[in-house]
Order: sequence, then C-alpha cells, then structure tokens
Amino acid sequence: MTWLAFALCALVIGVAGYQLSRYGDRIADLTGLSRGWIGLILLATATSLPELFTGVSAVALADAPN
Repeated sequence: MTWLAFALCALVIGVAGYQLSRYGDRIADLTGLSRGWIGLILLATATSLPELFTGVSAVALADAPN
C-alpha cells in the first residue's frame, strides 16, 4: 500500500510539474516576458512553497518563533 501511495504521489508531482511549465510558457507568451523570467518567478515560487508551509506550520505548532 505504501508503494502505491508513493507511485500516486510521484505521478501527481510529475503531472503538476508538466502543467506548471506549460502554463509558464503560456503566461510568457501572453505577457511578453521572457521564459527565463517566468521560470524564475513562477517555478521558483512554486518550488519554495513547501518550505514556507513547513516553517509556518512549525511556528503555529510551537506557538512562538524560536
């Protein structure tokens, strides 16, 4: 059961990454910004969100920042 959950999560991450890059290309075409800037802003933000949520939840559980 663990391997099935792992495979499902890996599939979701793969599909989400593919879609994110496609949407980034579309946003670049619509706004006139280069794909590099969109990648820097959109993809960097998306890959940093897990660390942000981990930090926020750690502070919320401890009731005070360290």
